[in-house]
Amino acid sequence: MLIEPVKLRFFSRLVNNAKQLVKLAMDRNVKNLERLYDDFVTMETMVYECYISDSISFQDIQRKSNIDKLQLMMSHSSEECYVKNLHRWLVPFLSQCAKYKPNDGTGLLREYMVTMATQDLSRCLKIFESSMEQSKAIIRDEVDVLSLALECCYTCERSDQLNLATKIFESLPMRPQGDLSAQLSSLHDSIDSLDKHIQVAQILEKHDVSCCLSFITQSENDPVEAKRLIIKLTRIAAKRLPALRKAQWETLLEDIMVIQSKVYRCINKETCYEIFAQSLLCSNSIDNIKLAGEKMERTQNPDSMRQSSDNWNKLVRINFNLAVCLVLSAAREYFNASVNLLDSNMDYARACLHLIHDAQTEIQQELDLIAALGLLDDFGVSRLPLQVRLEKDRIKLIQVALDVKPSNYKNSQKLLKLGELVRVSGEDTEMRNGRILKLVTMEALQKKDFCTAYSTCDSLITAGYADIWPECKHLAEEQHFGDMQAKVKLLSFALTYCSIDLIDSVMKAKLFLEVKILYDKISSESDSRQESRSISTTGGALQQTRNILTSTGHKTKAAVLAVADSDWWKKMLKNIDPLQLQQEVTSLEEDDGNCHMTKQGCHPFYESIIENCYSNKSEADFSSVLGSRPPVQQTAQLSENLLQTAKMEETVTEGKLAKPCTEVLVQLADITVKKDLTLGLAYLLTLPKVTDADRCLLKLPHTALSLELAMYYYALQLCRCAKNNDGDIYQKTPLDVTMSMLQNHPGGGDQSISELYKKLQYYNGQLEDFKQAETLKSLGRGIDIGRVSHDPEYKNETILGLAMTLDEHVYNISISLAEKYKIPLWEIHINHLEFLFTDSGLTTQEIETRVKKLDLEKSLKSNSDKFSERMHTYVFPSIEGTDHSRLVYYYSLLHGCQTQDKVSPDQHVKLLKKLKPAAPGLDYKKFMDSKHDVLDVIKPVLHAGNVHVIAKLAGKIPSKDGENLSQSSVFAAWATRLFWDEEHNKKSPETTSDWIHRYEECGDFICKLLPQDMVKFIDRITFVDQALKQLDNECRCEIVRRALKFSRQQGGKRKKTDDIGSSFSWNEAASHFQQSLSHLELLKSEMLIGLQHAEDLQLRQYYQQYDLSCGDETKLQSLLVTMVTDGQPPDLIDDLLEVKPITDWTVLTAISEAISQLIQSWRETKTLTEGSEDKMEVLRKIVIQVSEHHENGGEQVHPEIIINLLHPFCVDVTVDIQSRLDILELLKKVLSTWC
Repeated sequence: MLIEPVKLRFFSRLVNNAKQLVKLAMDRNVKNLERLYDDFVTMETMVYECYISDSISFQDIQRKSNIDKLQLMMSHSSEECYVKNLHRWLVPFLSQCAKYKPNDGTGLLREYMVTMATQDLSRCLKIFESSMEQSKAIIRDEVDVLSLALECCYTCERSDQLNLATKIFESLPMRPQGDLSAQLSSLHDSIDSLDKHIQVAQILEKHDVSCCLSFITQSENDPVEAKRLIIKLTRIAAKRLPALRKAQWETLLEDIMVIQSKVYRCINKETCYEIFAQSLLCSNSIDNIKLAGEKMERTQNPDSMRQSSDNWNKLVRINFNLAVCLVLSAAREYFNASVNLLDSNMDYARACLHLIHDAQTEIQQELDLIAALGLLDDFGVSRLPLQVRLEKDRIKLIQVALDVKPSNYKNSQKLLKLGELVRVSGEDTEMRNGRILKLVTMEALQKKDFCTAYSTCDSLITAGYADIWPECKHLAEEQHFGDMQAKVKLLSFALTYCSIDLIDSVMKAKLFLEVKILYDKISSESDSRQESRSISTTGGALQQTRNILTSTGHKTKAAVLAVADSDWWKKMLKNIDPLQLQQEVTSLEEDDGNCHMTKQGCHPFYESIIENCYSNKSEADFSSVLGSRPPVQQTAQLSENLLQTAKMEETVTEGKLAKPCTEVLVQLADITVKKDLTLGLAYLLTLPKVTDADRCLLKLPHTALSLELAMYYYALQLCRCAKNNDGDIYQKTPLDVTMSMLQNHPGGGDQSISELYKKLQYYNGQLEDFKQAETLKSLGRGIDIGRVSHDPEYKNETILGLAMTLDEHVYNISISLAEKYKIPLWEIHINHLEFLFTDSGLTTQEIETRVKKLDLEKSLKSNSDKFSERMHTYVFPSIEGTDHSRLVYYYSLLHGCQTQDKVSPDQHVKLLKKLKPAAPGLDYKKFMDSKHDVLDVIKPVLHAGNVHVIAKLAGKIPSKDGENLSQSSVFAAWATRLFWDEEHNKKSPETTSDWIHRYEECGDFICKLLPQDMVKFIDRITFVDQALKQLDNECRCEIVRRALKFSRQQGGKRKKTDDIGSSFSWNEAASHFQQSLSHLELLKSEMLIGLQHAEDLQLRQYYQQYDLSCGDETKLQSLLVTMVTDGQPPDLIDDLLEVKPITDWTVLTAISEAISQLIQSWRETKTLTEGSEDKMEVLRKIVIQVSEHHENGGEQVHPEIIINLLHPFCVDVTVDIQSRLDILELLKKVLSTWC
């Protein structure tokens, strides 16, 4: 039937006929023709009203989707008739589609409009406008109108459709008054957002930035895209011609703030101000840069800025730090884009930098860089500004300036200014000036301008610039530079910093010049110029200096020999009158404060570092510079000059030119040794003949200082003669050197060494006699002085014994003697401290006061490891564990020391200070000893008043297992005591209900327990000897049941484990309690009840052990092994295994384990257990029980097993043969019936 209308349409080419045929069929109740009829109606509309090509077939229309039909139909409508055709074509078609699928019409309309809105909103606008009148509305539902409008506006991808989107928005219904549905309220909120988006788009379009609404909604929450949009907006405005005026910029800023406030809240206002100001700064306009300045805080004190009343300046300003960054960025951009200093971009850079009023380092650096371009131009250097900025090592700019013009090096100050501006070597002024002046010096040397070269070298030498030494050496080599004093100064500096290979030549050249200067000086002082012989001309000396710097050692010696004259030397030496000198020295000694040599004389410079010294004030008296010097000083000066000249010549000529100096050295030593001991010793050490020193030493007063000086002198001479190279002897203390030589006689057959050693021993004997008599005489305590002198051990013990006193005088003597006899002061201090703690009888406060007074702590901690060990060995055992005050002080002394304890001394102190008021009677030593159970230690002092305090400290207390306690473990200990201790209750419980009530009283603490501590608590009240005596089995079962219930409840709550990371959970605790409960139920078995009430005490003990095992298989295994070794029959063991089987254990297993332990004990030559019978007797019992079991028909174990177990032991040759024979004999006697 359905095919006939189609054929009719096909052959007749008339849609109406086919439609009428279907209509007649429908009138005659032919079913399922409605859709076919509607398709013919649709085709009729397309062909006769829309004028679609008549070539389209009915099958083509049927194959098309509804949206395709709709789009095809409306595509043939003209713009003028579009609204009319909406009612003629679109509305009927949508109604037709809605008949077969509800809401399909609305969906088709939405799809049609959204697809059309992608490229054009004009027809969408007509649809919305036609829907404004409810009678003619195409879209009648307000929800559909609003949602379609939103979707169409945001779907449009064209940026030129903003006016149409605006009209669509204007055609939408207003938000009605009153309550709205959630959906409608949400849609109106979206329409409000659309309004804001349209306003923002209009602002952007006003400023030539076109964008579609979809872009705005997509970038609304994107800070990066939002910043790009604002930057684009401001940069376009900055490039606009003609340039914007201030009012226009103000309008733009207001529009930007509107954009930010309405849509782009993802960026803050400060960011908008920053972008706006940055665009002004980079706009290539001075006026705009000034405008940007008005938007910034140009000083760190904005209140000091003049306030303006116009709207522009009322806007928020950019903070100072950000303003500096913006200004720097813009200035650098302009600077880098400049061609030269006169480029307009450079003016823009300056304008930007001058916006900041306060001095800023980076701002000044940019201004200095611009100023540096002017100086470079003055020097004739042509460089792009960007090249100047990118120059990594800007010292190259100085070199370029020096290379451009030959005379530029003379403008050193200008060059230094240039270096400062371009920041050569950064902010290091000394390094910068050194590098620049070094280049100036090099340039001056090339131009032979020695005056300028020396001037710059001298300033760098004064500044201590080490890298100038090559130029100093070069200048000193110049023959035409005639200032000899200057050359010595240059060579001295070069000698300090030159390379190793040049030290020899530089030193020799310097010495040569100094020799020449000294000759002239001595000749002048002795009025013997006419007799002096010097180098003929200064030019000759300069030439020889240059030759020395470049010559070999042989030529150097020849040059110096040319200067020296032996006759001149003899004449100069005659000018010193020994008798006159002695008179001068004697007269000087009459007024000298150190004439008895009781103190060490020294130069005033060293007065602060030498204790109890005599300071030679005459060395700091410079009045002789202005007037005449005393005769003794004149003689000493002449002698020093002669000595210096002689030694310098001797050094340069390598000993070929030696002068007689003994008399001069002895006389200088006589003059100086009392006033400056070190200098006098130096003169003595340079004597050609060592023993000539006695001419000076024997004349000195007989004091400890003079004797020590003599010993030190001969000890040094011994080191030199023995060629002792054990380090630098002059860096060791005099006492170390002297004692080293006394204790280590160089030996050998050298007579000179033996003579020196005798001298050392002589003076040492003199000193010992002197000091020992002085020191020991003052003691008056019956000390055997003779034995002290000959018995070192007695001497050491005596001195250490003297330290064990409270007498200040005796203690100080022990310190003095220890220093004398090289006993470490540390030993004195530690012995005294041990005495204070153990035998002094002082209180802790008194000990602390004395330790502070003697400053023992600092000295003892210099050897902290040994100090800690001594305190632990000798002091700690003497302190009672309950004496908390003394323990606090003991650990305070060990502050900062490494101890063997896991707990540091500081932690001990903190813990003691908290425990002292909380638990006065606590034995702290046992408390911290891992050998004792901490909970057992604190249990006696635990009470309701301190349990919470100790619980808080638990985390710092080490437990027996090596870890720290937890609060839970303390509460568990207290709960255990609370359960058993009668002191905290009125009377002891008598019935099961009373004990259960006692258990409930512990509930507050049980709630605070961790799973593992809950298990320990229950075990301590149900599986201990006291529980067996006071609680019946039913009471114990009830307690375990309650604990089991509590654990399951806690496990159900999924509570976390304790804070210290325990992995023991409530579920595991529940499993343990279930095991305990099952074990208690097993105790009701007849076999165990029989053991409990047996007459044999040993069987009752087995029951008790079985009961207390709590069902733990390890404990049960140990019990079975004990029963075997005790000689119990296998049947009894089998009965126990039947009550509770043990995994992989039988009677045979128990017997095998017992014999294995016995054999192992035999190998280690130890008894099986402490207090057990002889091992052979134990084995005999086991063998007898197995034999009887087998004879009685038992099948649990066979006697051959015993033989198999003992066979490896009997054949082990490492075991004592007698033991093996005894075992074989036992097996032979007892097991003979097996065969």
